[in-house]
Amino acid sequence: MPPSVWSRIPGCDWPAIPSDVGAQSLALLYQFQHSERLSSEALEVAQLLQLQRLFTDVMTGMPFWKERLEMAGYQAGMPVDAAGLRQLPLLTRAAVQQLGPQLFNQRIGNRHGGIHQGQTSGSTGMPVKYLQTDLTMLFWRVLTLREHLWQGRDFTGKLAAIRSNVERGQSPNWGAATDQVFQTGPAVSLNIREDIAAQLDWLVAEAPQYLLTHPSNLRSLLRLAAANGVVLPGLKQVRTFGEMLHAETVARCREVWGAGVADIYSSEEIGVIAFQCPEGRYHVQAENLLLEILDEADKPLPPGQIGRVVITTLHNLAMPLLRYELGDYAAFGAACPCGRSLPVLDRIVGR
Repeated sequence: MPPSVWSRIPGCDWPAIPSDVGAQSLALLYQFQHSERLSSEALEVAQLLQLQRLFTDVMTGMPFWKERLEMAGYQAGMPVDAAGLRQLPLLTRAAVQQLGPQLFNQRIGNRHGGIHQGQTSGSTGMPVKYLQTDLTMLFWRVLTLREHLWQGRDFTGKLAAIRSNVERGQSPNWGAATDQVFQTGPAVSLNIREDIAAQLDWLVAEAPQYLLTHPSNLRSLLRLAAANGVVLPGLKQVRTFGEMLHAETVARCREVWGAGVADIYSSEEIGVIAFQCPEGRYHVQAENLLLEILDEADKPLPPGQIGRVVITTLHNLAMPLLRYELGDYAAFGAACPCGRSLPVLDRIVGR
């Protein structure tokens, strides 16, 4: 059965009439179903048209980017092409730290809704302050929803999350990505700082169908579960994020719990970057960002060769990140047999 859409109209459950927020999410999902099958040429054209809109805006409201774009030969209103984009110098994490508010768009107003400030965890020793808008957060939510749908998850199940920035608790639904769009089962959360034995006991008691956690935490849970013969018979899949996922962890999860693993490649300041389709291949979420893989001379690399990940955001007018060197390494891969034409990352080797 397809997932049940929340209806804002009492007594009209089918076909459902979604809320305004739900309608926006469903409208984006509808467009994504088309754009994920575009040819690579058509996808690049769409990305560059959106990038032109962003360039026009920052040229009028952000002195740092105006100067940098002009030095790269760009003038307001000019079309953007891939070769022209590569004339723009890379923006490093260290530069983002040093520039601080110079990268904040003071003239955006409320065009993209509210503005929200955050800071990366600094797990690499380089925390970065960043801004998001209601629009960029909408993209994050809908891309998360897309990942749920690609994986064919049963929305009526229970979702458990063991991560930082949460406390032990429960919710009637899976959270912002599904809220006001699809009806879901409950969600429960636990802070990752709790002892690993307490985490495993909690999972047994909660008996979720889906688990979200970091790969390293999953490895620790699997090690303890295997040593003590602890099984989770209702678990259908584990979702991992935030770290490199190793093939051994995926195999061990299948062996110990009989569940598969789906990984998400993301960054706090960027949002969702890539996630896996049912074939296990990572697809770049190209509707929201443009991703390059470069060698040490800043030249683009062909598929199969590992290089530096460089990202240009397409919708964050509050803090545009143009040719931002994330600090990760990856390689493009060949086309995926799933039929989706979004760019494929063959390997993500982390920092």
